[in-house]
Amino acid sequence: MRTLLLLALDPKPLLELGEARRLGDGEIQLVRRMDSGDVQTFRVIVERDPARALRWLAARPVDLVLLDARAETGLPLAEATSMLDRLYPVDDSHGLASRDRTLILLDRQAASATVAFRAGCHRLREPLFDPTGSELLDAVEALIADHGRGKIALCLAGGGIEGLLYEVGALRALDRFVLDRRLCDFDLFLGISAGSFLAALLANGVTPDEIVDGLRKGNDRVPRIGRGDLFDPNVGELGRRALGLARALVGSGTARNPLSALYRSLPSGIFAGDRLEKYFARALSSPGMSDHFEETRKPLFVGATDQDTSEAVVFGEPGWTDVPIHRAIRASCALAPFYAPIAHRRPLVRRRRVHPHHQHARRREARRVALPHRRPAGAHLLAGGGLRARARRPLRHDAGPEGAHQRALRQGPQRHRGDVSERGVPHLPAGGRGDEDPRRVADEVPLPGGDRGARVREHPAPGARRDGPAATRLRPPRGALRRVHAGPRARRLARRGAGLRVIPRRVVSLVPSVTESLFLLGLGDRVVGRTDYCVEPMPAVGAVPSVGGTKDADVDAIAALSPELVLVNQEENTEAIHRDLVARGLRVHLSFPKTVADAVALMRELAAMLGAPADHPALLRLADAVSEMERLRAHTVPRKVFCPIWMDPLMTIHGDTFISDVLDLCGGQNVFLDRPRRYPLAADLGRAAPWSNDRVGQRDTRYPRVTLDEVVERQPEVVLLPDEPHPFSEADAEVFRALDIPAAAQGRVLRVDGKALCWYSPRLAEALPQVRAWLHPEERRVAPMEPRVKE
Repeated sequence: MRTLLLLALDPKPLLELGEARRLGDGEIQLVRRMDSGDVQTFRVIVERDPARALRWLAARPVDLVLLDARAETGLPLAEATSMLDRLYPVDDSHGLASRDRTLILLDRQAASATVAFRAGCHRLREPLFDPTGSELLDAVEALIADHGRGKIALCLAGGGIEGLLYEVGALRALDRFVLDRRLCDFDLFLGISAGSFLAALLANGVTPDEIVDGLRKGNDRVPRIGRGDLFDPNVGELGRRALGLARALVGSGTARNPLSALYRSLPSGIFAGDRLEKYFARALSSPGMSDHFEETRKPLFVGATDQDTSEAVVFGEPGWTDVPIHRAIRASCALAPFYAPIAHRRPLVRRRRVHPHHQHARRREARRVALPHRRPAGAHLLAGGGLRARARRPLRHDAGPEGAHQRALRQGPQRHRGDVSERGVPHLPAGGRGDEDPRRVADEVPLPGGDRGARVREHPAPGARRDGPAATRLRPPRGALRRVHAGPRARRLARRGAGLRVIPRRVVSLVPSVTESLFLLGLGDRVVGRTDYCVEPMPAVGAVPSVGGTKDADVDAIAALSPELVLVNQEENTEAIHRDLVARGLRVHLSFPKTVADAVALMRELAAMLGAPADHPALLRLADAVSEMERLRAHTVPRKVFCPIWMDPLMTIHGDTFISDVLDLCGGQNVFLDRPRRYPLAADLGRAAPWSNDRVGQRDTRYPRVTLDEVVERQPEVVLLPDEPHPFSEADAEVFRALDIPAAAQGRVLRVDGKALCWYSPRLAEALPQVRAWLHPEERRVAPMEPRVKE
């Protein structure tokens, strides 16, 4: 007998599922007769007291929980929030109920659609907004029918052509004689090497009989495979390797290290694999087939290995769905030394606009790397495995953003002609310690991918001094920094925290979002100072001493903490604070993200600077959430949104703001996207006189001042009233509900969590789906992506 717990929910609609019989106070027995003749019996517990319900859950297992949090019929908001906190702890510890076995009912009023949703509903399986009786029955019936049945996956391994034929025969026997269901009806398919091709066919609905018939003589769905498709000699590379070996044998230095020349002469693959890839593409272009991971009949995943980083790559997961299936199969089948690996760029977050910083990052990643074989610039080698894949190591130890910084320091004035002083001496960007003891640098923990083991170039760049260790070659003579013309490259390096040759252990953060990011990245033990507004995550951040506000931070108190790095923001903090910190000789990292892509790049930069792993679960969740929002946005008609940030005077956001970009990514359109404001922010708040018309070009126009008539003219479909920077009240919400706008007519004037809109930290992984739920509540499920790694 299965048990259903109804919290503040009227049981009458559910009784239509079968025959009901009252067992006692608050207990009902429900007997449901299936079309197949089977009989299902349920024990329905009806409870309205949250305390009694929690005690009941703690003592007995429950198969399905239904919580009514609607304002008119369900639990009060405070009790519903408390119930969610007890059922599903924030720290993801073991709760009293299973999240995927819980159904919550919400109404479209502002309270339930925002506060209750933020409290925990977004983590549940299937929130229902104002469901009718039939919708509630359909949802419960689907959960009951799905109970006890997990997804069935078919995993297929490799083994070359012999393993492929063996697997085909085994699959045909299983499909015909053993299983009680067809293989094509499995829930998802996974494959590596030769098994990935079979998995792709099964995911597209091709039966084992059709596969056998196609491989033997060809048919409409599976073309016949020939000897030439399997074995196409890699003639070009074999010739180049042989010629390179001959040159190395007659060149200098080979006698001292003959194995090096022999190793470099080994081909990446005896067979090119191009014809095999064309066969896969031809097979997946047959009628009724799809060569795209998002369009297959059942979910498909293909495994491979990044030979440069030894990381596992799973095509079909978020970030790797844009690769054609035939290309993924080709990568999985690459087995050294038989088949050459493929070259593919790592996935990047795609945006409509590319920030100059990201353009620079892409150009930096597009460099050619010294490896035994050539590949397109910036590409990574993907293969199925083999001895060569296990034995290889990248020849360059300073890859990545940190390595790019270290190489820039070592290469001297060759970086940019503007990055030198008047004397032609290479300029070390502000914040670097050019005069520190190189022995101390060697004893410190180096940055990941830094200059550990780096050798000085045989021919240094012009102007770089040849004496001294590599770490101090760029140190300018005394007084040279007084007349420095910092070029664009030096300024970019300064913004990225140039000069950090060791991992900082004592960090002061003057930015609330950055402070939260450090704790979520597991770097909270480095934070020795914060501001009064750095309040997340509690209680951990509460133990860190405060140095004042974001605008009036005490520079003396910061210096007394002896920080090795101070994190500031161009908008959160004042220019005077930044100038005073630099004047005291402190290392300062300045940030100013205006888009979600900027925030993602900043999180990765902080992780790299402070030694957090690049595959930290928080970063992976963030990347997955951004990719999912971009996928949803591509299939969504944007809704017009008005998001004010101040009530008196009424102020909103320009298009060149982080909040506007969040709305755009989540399927919204800022109605004042192109509106410049008339007065500076200080004048809007009554703290300064308006600027004259001749100073219009100097104004910060990102926060325009508007009127209610202009709001009506723009006709927003959704109005979001965040609780920061201005705490909008219910009285403020009534002002907008009285306007003649679609948002008021549809009940879409919402008081929302301001942190979800304007805090750029790993919390975006949960905030982005939450914002999308505010803008598109008709979607059945908008939930945070699960991490790609096991925490």
